[in-house]
Parts: sequence; C-alpha cells; structure tokens
Amino acid sequence: KGEGAPTPRAMAETDILFLLPDAWCGHVVGARGGNIQNIRRNHSVDVEIEDRKDKSNAPRALRLTGRLRPCLGALQDIFASIARELPPQIRDTQTHTVEAMVKGFQVGAVIGAGGRNASKIRAEYGCTLKVRGGQSDDDPGKIEIGGRLKEIAFASADILRFISDPTGAEGGRRGYDEMDAREDS
Repeated sequence: KGEGAPTPRAMAETDILFLLPDAWCGHVVGARGGNIQNIRRNHSVDVEIEDRKDKSNAPRALRLTGRLRPCLGALQDIFASIARELPPQIRDTQTHTVEAMVKGFQVGAVIGAGGRNASKIRAEYGCTLKVRGGQSDDDPGKIEIGGRLKEIAFASADILRFISDPTGAEGGRRGYDEMDAREDS
C-alpha cells in the first residue's frame, strides 16, 4: 500500500439521510442552486434535498451518497453554508435538532461497544444524542442530535465516520445505558 493511498474505509460507499430544519435548506441550496451545485462538483458526491411544494415548516430530508472523505467534505461545506447565513444569535446560542436516519445494522456503530461512541459525541461536543430504532436490519435507526450548529456539525461528521467503517457495526445496544440516550438537560 503506497503512502497516501486511500484506506478501505475511505473508499467505502456512504449513504446517509439527515432531516434538517426547513429554514436551513435554502441556505444549503443557495441562490439558483449555486451552493448545492458547488458542493456536488467540489466533492464528487450526490447531494439531494427533498423538494416540497407545501408550505409546512417540517424538517426536510438531505441525502448524501458517495465515498467517506468526499461526503465528510460535503457535510462540512453544507454546515458552513448554513452557518454563513444564520444570524450569530441563532447560530451560536440557540439549540437546534437534526436527525440522521441510518440503516438498522449501522445503529450499533453509532452507539459503539458499551456506548463508547455515543458517549464520545456527547462528551466532546456537549450535544444531546438520542438513538432509536435499529433493532433489526429492516428497522431504520434514528439518531437525534441536539445542540448549537457547530456541535451538530461535528457530531454529524463523527456519526458519518462511525457508520462508514466497513469493519463496522461493532458495539450495539448491549451494555448501552438507555437513560444515557435521553436528552441531557
């Protein structure tokens, strides 16, 4: 293996769905679709945002598909585009919630052995993390991340790394303290 050669983990195909607040989606798309086009072009990933014709403020789905490193870069640019547009009092002080929808078998990777990965996210970034579902491969997992925008961005990147590890879904619910998954106050 040559120096700088991509690892199998970096070459693994990633597919993750985030549910973002509706108000953020316009910032991701940008004027005439400029932001999302740049993200797609600069990172060679597929980025799709749910197009809704109704006027509801319900969260909208954003799907990222591609190799891990480009998806991480795209995710970083997505959160940067949101941060540029949000007023500082909203971006830096208000708490928000983003949901990541993962395949059932990936939930164990997010939780980690004995809850290690979930605890790491909460401890390092100070955000809340709730894990639901994923009891079987057919049962999608829902990861709810709460905190300020920067905390959500870092936690989302870690979740993407955890689920993209082809050695994979180590860990699981065994030894995981369900109380720990509830929103910290």
